[in-house]
Amino acid sequence: MGLARAGGRRRREWTGAAVAPAMPLRWIGEPDPADPRYQDLERRVNLALHGALYAALNSGLWFIQLLRHPWSHPGWFSLVWLLALLVHLAVVAQRRIRRRAPDGKPG
Repeated sequence: MGLARAGGRRRREWTGAAVAPAMPLRWIGEPDPADPRYQDLERRVNLALHGALYAALNSGLWFIQLLRHPWSHPGWFSLVWLLALLVHLAVVAQRRIRRRAPDGKPG
């Protein structure tokens, strides 16, 4: 980003030198379940859904537990589910597609 003067004040303008943030996950074209890129996208989307479901149900469980009769097991339930979510994250990270630079080296 460069700085430019406008009316005596400095303002930032986009020079295009910085890397733009990644766009949301999407699939262009006809999906092919045998394509490794499609499988990678599917794993990432499933992980996002797993995380969203964990957050929604876990926060609801704790909220209801605080309003009503105390249940002594939400801590264990949350911990076991969090461990399952972390295992899911590890599997997705381990099986991700690694991008390669034009010279063939991982990058």
